[in-house]
Amino acid sequence: MSRLIDNFIIMVSSSVLLLQMVLCLSAYAITTENYVLSDSPNPDFEKFGEYSNAILRSSIFLALSGRISKEDKRYPTLTEVLKLMVDRNSYTLIEAGTAREGEGSCAGDGCSTPIFAHFSYLTGRNFISVDISEKNCEKSRQAIRPYADNSKVIKSDSIAFLKEFRDPIDFLYLDSVDYDFKNPKVSQEHSLKEIKAAYGKLHEHSIILLDDCTLPGGGKCKLAAEFLLKNGWEKLIDSYQMVFIHTESIIW
Repeated sequence: MSRLIDNFIIMVSSSVLLLQMVLCLSAYAITTENYVLSDSPNPDFEKFGEYSNAILRSSIFLALSGRISKEDKRYPTLTEVLKLMVDRNSYTLIEAGTAREGEGSCAGDGCSTPIFAHFSYLTGRNFISVDISEKNCEKSRQAIRPYADNSKVIKSDSIAFLKEFRDPIDFLYLDSVDYDFKNPKVSQEHSLKEIKAAYGKLHEHSIILLDDCTLPGGGKCKLAAEFLLKNGWEKLIDSYQMVFIHTESIIW
């Protein structure tokens, strides 16, 4: 019975995804017809680019919709990093610390893994979520099963994974070790080690997102944020989550 239910869920999810893709492709086809295949000797390629970008941005709404509300403390930062991914053509997205409840605790944990996986599926990106807990990984794998073509969840220590990872990292999200109010240094030092492990793979157009930053004592972000600021990174958003981009990528 459970297998039948799982298959039904996959079928429904796939149907919804197919409808979303059809809508995006239809919008793309209309845009192409109007701005590239028109009879005009000088097609408006700039406007075509604007419309193509708008289609990509619609995937942001689809990825967030039904998961977190606009009132959620993570909504502004998640929206911003997805927009940055579109603007910077980010391809490789890495998350340290998977959504342990899958889609089951979006209001509390933000359910970032399904959001990034869905977005990657719609826009052709490569998303990897890493967690040391097999239980957490399994929950997350179930949640992103409809998006498995573009996403995967790997059981690994995040620091070891980031050290061994060889490709450029376009987007890095750190949210692995839970914050301990009695001993905040554990999560703070872990986040710093993650940044240092990934640092050689980051570049001037990379986007970095840190979580749980307004908790006492600087939250989990304190040491990682200090390291980034000392090494030429600009804090774009400073709230419950922090968004960093490199100063060399900023056009003043």
